[in-house]
Amino acid sequence: MGPEVEQKMSGESLEIERQALRPSWWFQAARLMGALIWVAIIAIMFLEASFDLSQRVDLRQAVIALDAFIFIGLLTRTLAGLWRLNGAWWQRAKTARASIVYVALCLLCLTWAPRVAGALASGAFALPALESLFRRILGDEFISRIQLKPSQSLLLSFGMIIVLGTGLLMLPAATQDGQGTNFYDALFTMASAVSQTGLTVQDTGSYFSAFGQILVLIGMQIGGIGIMILSAAFAALVGGRMPSRQTAGLGDLGATEGMTAQSLSKEEDLQWLFGSIAKTTLWFEGLGVLVLYLLWLTGIMALPDEFNNPGGALWWSVFHAVSGFCQGGFTLTPDSLMGWVSNPAVNLVFIILITAGGLGFYVTGDLGRSDWTEIRSPRRFWKRLQLHTKIVLSTSLIMNVVGALVYLFFEYDHSLADLEPGTKVMAAVFQAVTMRCAGFNTVPMSALAAPTILLALVWMFVGSGPGSTGGGVRVSTACVSVAALRAMVNGRKEVELFGYTIPQGTVYKGISVIFVSLLFVSVVLILLAANENQPFEVLAFEVVSAFGTVGLSMGASSNLTEVGKLLLAILMFFGRVGPLTVALAFAEKVDKRRYRYAEEPIDVG
Repeated sequence: MGPEVEQKMSGESLEIERQALRPSWWFQAARLMGALIWVAIIAIMFLEASFDLSQRVDLRQAVIALDAFIFIGLLTRTLAGLWRLNGAWWQRAKTARASIVYVALCLLCLTWAPRVAGALASGAFALPALESLFRRILGDEFISRIQLKPSQSLLLSFGMIIVLGTGLLMLPAATQDGQGTNFYDALFTMASAVSQTGLTVQDTGSYFSAFGQILVLIGMQIGGIGIMILSAAFAALVGGRMPSRQTAGLGDLGATEGMTAQSLSKEEDLQWLFGSIAKTTLWFEGLGVLVLYLLWLTGIMALPDEFNNPGGALWWSVFHAVSGFCQGGFTLTPDSLMGWVSNPAVNLVFIILITAGGLGFYVTGDLGRSDWTEIRSPRRFWKRLQLHTKIVLSTSLIMNVVGALVYLFFEYDHSLADLEPGTKVMAAVFQAVTMRCAGFNTVPMSALAAPTILLALVWMFVGSGPGSTGGGVRVSTACVSVAALRAMVNGRKEVELFGYTIPQGTVYKGISVIFVSLLFVSVVLILLAANENQPFEVLAFEVVSAFGTVGLSMGASSNLTEVGKLLLAILMFFGRVGPLTVALAFAEKVDKRRYRYAEEPIDVG
């Protein structure tokens, strides 16, 4: 082979390599489309923040067109991702099911709320870009060294969501008048939504636009998904994986004996946990939407005029089903559920949703794994349940029964005076259930008698079950503390429940949770009393409701000053993540000392 032939072949091989390295036409088109999408996102942000689109039809149509373009980009990216996967189409769809569901949600919103669809599609592009920017600024080596405890991850996760939601609520598109929400009202509303509290300073249905209402709904849904999902997801984002030390710390966030570090140490176990929580949430919420919509279709439930149409009734059902299961307490009517106080079907639907959300995902999972064929033998069925499930179920039942009886006794001729006897009983049962976590009301809270207010303060402070969508110090904490008091009165060293001895560390933690919670509530109440010109009992009711993330109100929230709104927003945040979690976020749990002080008795009490 001569030198000329070798030189020719060498030139041809270089040309082939250059062609192989040259970007293909579809890659160049994808880059161009990506650049155009970012231009569209920036343009939408500028238009939404600078103009009242409710008064500018031309600009609103331009924004809708840009939203549709961004959605097309998201759809194209999803289809391209499916094309690159291996296997049959059903296998590819199963692998990318999360992306497909997200695109389907955007498509659904595009048909009736294009600007919401655009916001969701924009988020799908913006969040990965922000993560990439975050890693590029700090560096992968620095990020890999970050080892946040779950409690710290939890605080950051909820804080970031509240800050993002506050900024979105301040946009002109979030309100009916196109003026946007001021900072303090937006912060208060989003903190209330994410913490599933339900306290409001503006009427959700008449003040916020469809976009603003959807933001509130998304805030409730994110907060209701559960503490462990957000904590684990943020830890995986920052650290790139879930270290065993972090996984072990999940016990501080409500993980029970059935969710030990060993059971959550594998990636597939975490995926199972996430999937189980998501399926449980969607199942109950979907069932609630279906039943509420059917009640409207059949004429059993009447809706206000603005929702008395197929689309409006569907939106009302979706919003209230999510608010009910997530213990949100938000409604699209100014008087909560008072219009349905005498409707047994509506009351029953909300009682079921509130109870299911307040038990906790571990309890519902334990009940789901139980053999229901043994329900004919209640004793055997009860014996097979985990201790945690028994404590939550029994304590919740006792509080509901006692609460209903006490409420009925003191309010029979008071706030319930104008109702029929049967309706009085139903209203008392509903309020006993909702006082612990949900925040809905079928009777006016401002008309309660003093003994009922005291009952509500205790019930709101206790709250719902661990790992649930509710708040408070948790029913298990209250149960263990009462059992410890009983053991002390009987002169026993061990705290016993249902034939089991409760570990001493659990007893200490329960007492610590109550003490820290009382400290938080007392400090905020003192500051509010010094700053607000409102009756003390009204402020106390509002503070405990905020801490327990309940949302019942005697009317104080709408009359708070800016300082008062900020204080309650902080308290709602702390009430959601838990006082002990806040303390653990900045402290090491492990006692590394190798010595022990001498023991000496003292007189107490």
